[in-house]
Amino acid sequence: MNGPSTDARQGIHLPAVVVASAYLALLLITARPVGFSRDEGFYFKAARSYQGWFSVLFDEPGRAFRRESVDKHWRYNHEHPALMKVLFGFSHRLFHQSLGLLSPSTAYRLPGMVAAAMVIYLLFVWGAQLYGRPIGLFAALAFGFLPRVFYHAHLACFDVAITAAWLLVCYLYWRSLSSWRFGLAAGAAFGVAICVKLNAFFLPFLLGLHYLVLLAHRRRRLGRLAFKDGPKPWAFLFGLLVAPPIFLLHWPWLWFDTFTRLGRYVGFHAAHAHYNTAWFGENIIGPPTPLSLPVVMTLLTVPSVIVLLFVAGALVRLRHYVGRRLDQRLWSFWPTFGPPSQNGLDLLVWFSVIFPIALISMPHVPIFGGTKHWMPAYPFVALVAGIGVSHLIATVANGLPRLPRRVVQTLVVIALLVPAVQQSLTAHPHGLASYVPLAGGAPGAASLGMTRQFWGYTTAGIAPWLNENAPQGSTVFFHDTSAPSVEMFRRESIVRPDLQSARLRRADYALVHHELHMIMVEAWIWSDFRTHIPAHVLTYQGVPLVSVYRRPSETR
Repeated sequence: MNGPSTDARQGIHLPAVVVASAYLALLLITARPVGFSRDEGFYFKAARSYQGWFSVLFDEPGRAFRRESVDKHWRYNHEHPALMKVLFGFSHRLFHQSLGLLSPSTAYRLPGMVAAAMVIYLLFVWGAQLYGRPIGLFAALAFGFLPRVFYHAHLACFDVAITAAWLLVCYLYWRSLSSWRFGLAAGAAFGVAICVKLNAFFLPFLLGLHYLVLLAHRRRRLGRLAFKDGPKPWAFLFGLLVAPPIFLLHWPWLWFDTFTRLGRYVGFHAAHAHYNTAWFGENIIGPPTPLSLPVVMTLLTVPSVIVLLFVAGALVRLRHYVGRRLDQRLWSFWPTFGPPSQNGLDLLVWFSVIFPIALISMPHVPIFGGTKHWMPAYPFVALVAGIGVSHLIATVANGLPRLPRRVVQTLVVIALLVPAVQQSLTAHPHGLASYVPLAGGAPGAASLGMTRQFWGYTTAGIAPWLNENAPQGSTVFFHDTSAPSVEMFRRESIVRPDLQSARLRRADYALVHHELHMIMVEAWIWSDFRTHIPAHVLTYQGVPLVSVYRRPSETR
């Protein structure tokens, strides 16, 4: 993938910043309706706890570094690295407590939104460097408006953040193959990535495999290994030197009993519980999970236009690596599109698409959280789809020579982005219920027996009904919505503060978040409330997401 001329690469950072900023503004504008997921509630609580330590640090630095202070404030949610939770806390402290610019939840969520905007910026820059601004713009927005990505981009969680860190490390690694400065940056970026989420520890395997293939190819071509003018291993060297100190310094929990606590951190994820997943009417609760699950879920949730453009882009690039005879027989209808890639970029992009999906496809890897666990593959899917767009622009421009090329570029990019934008905005705020028309939308997916939601975030959708209909001081069984998330619903008056959480037997109202494995909860409600008729149902495209039951007065 060699890019356009140097002149064509000039001035790409400012428009990239503009597009990323506009996307961030859109996330802020559309954040309010997105309910608080289970995980967010835990991270809100962790962010507050960690800020308690920083308050001690600012007031009494000597006491902050004592074990009792560290353990008190950093014990909670030590299953995950601290970086994003620290950022959530400082964002809340600055933008809500100090400046009063954002609501409490939006202030917590802001760092995750900034991470999403960072992906937009990086994809714009990388795509523009390779093929020009229209392709950079398309790749950035194609990723940003994947319906599942658009949902996750609003959250105070780690999934979009690790996607941003993963993309940054890959970009800097690719540049480091011919520059030690980018190698240093790549090592530091990897250090930041492992401070975000465990996924990052798999990056050296991906990049190491890529580097070994480059070396093997070079030796085959030259008959020897020549590092002087070949790809340099700077990223690996600086990663070993820089990343571990960054990881240890950022997380005070590891400052005491370091090896024991590191072992617990790794052990927690090595033995992570399998969560329930609906798969064509089957409730998968443990290993082995279907090998095809990530690929099928990608096909059913990523807009089909993006998938087709990805296939087209892959074929355009693959043409450079097939034999002449096969090329003449099968692929002659694909025009030549640029020379083979510089520093093995084609290979890096394809590895980056395949690796996260292959990793989660392994039978004994826990499946939880739908498509978010292979989200780091999606920026590279968008880049390859951008190649397909570039090919289509060239084809249309050749067919319409009277139209200025910029007009063609604009019209083609807009037309190809419309399906993704439409699906994201119409699904909002129920992004996890979004399925493409190929699946029949949400109704088709429900008929197929697929997961329609998780995390209990859809409580926000029934809150207006509860607020209007529940008598003062009513008790509510909030089902899958975690207690810290319910607390945030009350804090922001999304749920009336007087509505109290209660166990099912003591509740005046009961929620059931419709997932296949939750059917037993609804049966318990029927038995305890002595009714099977919900008082209110939240739907998306006619598919029930949450039902609310009201206890009849005679059963109270």
